[in-house]
Amino acid sequence: MLSLPPELLLNILEYIEQDFKSIASAATIIHLSMTCWGIRDIIETWATIKAKRDSQILSYIYKNFNLRSSFPPSPLSALCRRLGNVCMFCSNRASHSPEMFTNLPVCPACEAVELPKISDINLNRLYLFSSGSQDVLETLQSRENLGHRLYQWSDIEPLVAKGCLKKKRIPAYHYRSKTIPFNPEEHAEFHFHQCANRESDYQEMKQFYLPIVVLDEILQFWDYDAFDTRSPILIELALFNEFRYLFDYSWSPKPTRQEQVEEYIRVARHWLEEATWLRRPWRLSAFPQTPRCSVSNPFARQCHKDIDLEAFSEHQRQCKLRRALIQAYPTILSNPDVWCRCINFSTSQFDESVSLAASVRSSVKYSRVPDIDFELLTNPCGDDVRLMRTGKELKPRFYKRSHYEEEDVTAKKVAVVSIRNGSSQIRLLEPDDRVQFWYEESNS
Repeated sequence: MLSLPPELLLNILEYIEQDFKSIASAATIIHLSMTCWGIRDIIETWATIKAKRDSQILSYIYKNFNLRSSFPPSPLSALCRRLGNVCMFCSNRASHSPEMFTNLPVCPACEAVELPKISDINLNRLYLFSSGSQDVLETLQSRENLGHRLYQWSDIEPLVAKGCLKKKRIPAYHYRSKTIPFNPEEHAEFHFHQCANRESDYQEMKQFYLPIVVLDEILQFWDYDAFDTRSPILIELALFNEFRYLFDYSWSPKPTRQEQVEEYIRVARHWLEEATWLRRPWRLSAFPQTPRCSVSNPFARQCHKDIDLEAFSEHQRQCKLRRALIQAYPTILSNPDVWCRCINFSTSQFDESVSLAASVRSSVKYSRVPDIDFELLTNPCGDDVRLMRTGKELKPRFYKRSHYEEEDVTAKKVAVVSIRNGSSQIRLLEPDDRVQFWYEESNS
């Protein structure tokens, strides 16, 4: 390798960096740097130039922010993390969009915990401003977000320490229940039009709108046009792809929609028992939830911050466990029993869980794919998919569910997947298919 002209090696690195932005390309650069010291010196010098801006931003953050780790990633590590869209602060996949202030790839958990933010809406909702202190906000760096301004908590915190901002009286509801006001920004969620300041609005946001907003983001990233139709197949494909993207670093999406459907069905067919379907790992509620960071909440006490820390540690463990299980047993998603057993191990049994997956991998036997049909229906709330029926030669039904839902939209929310001789076909409702009302379901 050392006999190669440095210019040739640099051309190779430029080609990989520009044309193959993925975890695989990042791994290729890392492996090249490990071949010998001479090659490593060249690659590290090249990476230092390429990652100059990221390294400067990270150095500033680690110097001025109270982060959990002591040292920023090296320039080579920072470059490879950006190529593979891996978080700059941990080993999780980063969000699909870079962090808005630094443009760094950061996962939602680290954005919430390491780079917290608060909007002017919530500053006015939770704090009282002293005379003239609100004008100081105009001097701070901010970002426009859905009609309001977002600020970095690192810029707001000194104002709180100086007494320019003081907490308002805690609402009676929270005083009685010993909770603190909900703020989606504490979960790194910034996709809500927060025009009202009523606590009931925020609770409704948490319970009903947050899952749908998250799903919309996933659908948009995977370019599935299901915003109006809420097709169960498109929702399942988007969630399945998102899960693989997050936790299977060897996976890359198939180039065509048909290939993506085939890949999904090869796994989904193993989860067709009713109880098993509700535990499938790519359902929206099974994704590790972004932990809360209540550092910007004036009503948060030390006990709340301790809960936040525990939630962050558990989130990181859950993400790490999913990656480790898939690495130990690449086809584990096709084995519901083993997946559920491994996921349900206690916190202290991480190694045992991974060992179980690895041991099953060496002994698993593959059987012929049986012919079967299964019917999928989008949930009324729109954030998941129900398994309605399994059997042979199923025809999709029309499930009329609400007076405000147009029939042409409702019809697109049901589909039958038919598996025949290892291949699959999707059947949607046709104009002459009969209508079955929702209350008839239990009698059919």
